[in-house]
Amino acid sequence: MIKRIIFDQDNTLVEWKDEYDKTYNYALDELGISYTDQDLKELIHAVDTYELSYDIFKKEYIVEQINKHTSLNVPDNFIDVWEKYLCDCYSDTDKVIIPTLEYLSKKYELVVLSNWFTYNQVERLKSLGMDKYFTEIICTDTVKNKPNKEAFIKACGTHKPEECLMVGDSMNTDINGAINAGLEAILLDPKGMYEYKNKIKSIKELEELL
Repeated sequence: MIKRIIFDQDNTLVEWKDEYDKTYNYALDELGISYTDQDLKELIHAVDTYELSYDIFKKEYIVEQINKHTSLNVPDNFIDVWEKYLCDCYSDTDKVIIPTLEYLSKKYELVVLSNWFTYNQVERLKSLGMDKYFTEIICTDTVKNKPNKEAFIKACGTHKPEECLMVGDSMNTDINGAINAGLEAILLDPKGMYEYKNKIKSIKELEELL
C-alpha cells in the first residue's frame, strides 16, 4: 500500500523552459565576465554533465566543473549569483497541477526529491504556492544525487521503500533509480518517448490512478 509519493521537481512539477538558459547570461553579466556563444554552450554542457563526475551538489564542485571545461574562469560566488536568477524560473502555467497536488495530499504524504540545491528549489515552489503540499523537500546538496540508492531511501523517510512511489520524467535518474531502491515508479512521459509499463502524459492522470 502506497503511503508516500516522491516527486522529481524540474520537468515534473515545474517545467524547465529553454528561455531559462538566459540565467547564465544574467549571472555572467552581473559578474562582468565576457563570453561568446561558444562559451555559453560549453558552460551549459558543463553544468548539464555535472552529475557524471560528482555524486552530490556542492557549489565549489560546480565552479570546478565549469572552469575545467570552459575558458570562463568563473569566481567562487558564481553559483550564488546564478541562483538569484534561477529562483525566477517558473511560470503561472506550472500552477495547473495544483488541484492534483491538493487531491493527492489528502490521501498521501507528498515529498520532493530533486537533483539541485535546496534553497533554489524551495523558493520556486513557494512562489508557485506548491510548497505547502509537501512534507519534505529533499535536494542533493544534502544527500547523494539520484539515481543513487541513498537519495531514494532518505526520501522514503520512516516508510518502507515498497510503501513509496516515485514520479519523475527521467527514465534513468528517477525511474530506474527508484526501482533499484525498491520503490514503485511512474514515468511522466508527455511526448511518448519511452517504452515503460507505468507512465503518464500529465500529472493530472495521477488522480485516476491513485
